[in-house]
Amino acid sequence: MQAAIRSKESRKEHAIRLEKLKAKRAMESTEEHARRLQNLKTQRAAEDSQKHAMRLQRLKANRAMQTPEEHARRLQNLKAKRVMESPEQHRARLDSLKAQRSMESPDQRTSRLSKLQANRQLELPEDRDVRLTTLKVQYSAQTVEARSSRLGYLKAQRKALHVSESVEVRKSRLERRRQGLHRVQEAKSNDVTASEAQCAALDDAGLLHECSKDMKSKILGELGFALGPSGMDQCVCCVCDRLAFTTDVHVYSTEDKDILQSMAARLRNPDATLCDELVAFYDCKDIHPAFVGLMLSRKGITHAGNVNNIENPKDVDFNVCLECEIRA
Repeated sequence: MQAAIRSKESRKEHAIRLEKLKAKRAMESTEEHARRLQNLKTQRAAEDSQKHAMRLQRLKANRAMQTPEEHARRLQNLKAKRVMESPEQHRARLDSLKAQRSMESPDQRTSRLSKLQANRQLELPEDRDVRLTTLKVQYSAQTVEARSSRLGYLKAQRKALHVSESVEVRKSRLERRRQGLHRVQEAKSNDVTASEAQCAALDDAGLLHECSKDMKSKILGELGFALGPSGMDQCVCCVCDRLAFTTDVHVYSTEDKDILQSMAARLRNPDATLCDELVAFYDCKDIHPAFVGLMLSRKGITHAGNVNNIENPKDVDFNVCLECEIRA
């Protein structure tokens, strides 16, 4: 009788009735609230599948009539209610939800997941960030036992679903999984800080910038293929004190007077005021007299025998990279 009367009420009458019901429930005490919920649970536990389906159908119809503002307000109230619930209430609600989902058929589960997927595709980026942040907070607060129980439940659900799935559904699931793994791998390998256009602009301007891991691998692969195994060896330039490939370095002896004179003209600067520690660090006159007054890196000078007792000056060689050689 009451359901027939409510089915005939207009939207305005429906809203007025709900407002009166909210006001009445806002005034009830904690004991009355708990007693009402307990009676409601008892009624719903006693209803058969047909009554349960009819009740859900009416609930869906009522929610379909909601305006966007009413829908947003209802969800906001639901979020506030769940934030205020105690740990016992939270566990009881999740246990009830698990019990309901364990009884659903594969078709019902597929339908529920399809609706959930459709809703998440429509959610705004801000709402998605809030939802994911809330989930992270909830999962980080879980104990080891609770996390193990949750993962075990999910694993059992997936296993049960995989057993009952058809060949077409399995192919579709595996294809989605492969695509997801490919996207994750692509995102990891293409961890870039700038787009290709930005990188090209920075290259033209002569500015340093990071490139993607794929680009680094590609460059090193092409370089290794062009130089060969021996060409990948590196040595230190005695002038700039930097590592360079051996193919980009010329090795000179102390008997090569031309390069020594050119280096002396470029590197000697009597007016420069440098700290004594820096001068002493790059002073190589103890290796060979030709290096007097030059600030060179010892890592770029090779010699045989004792440094303080070099019998043959030809045994002293020094490395100069092509860049420093051009400047010299």
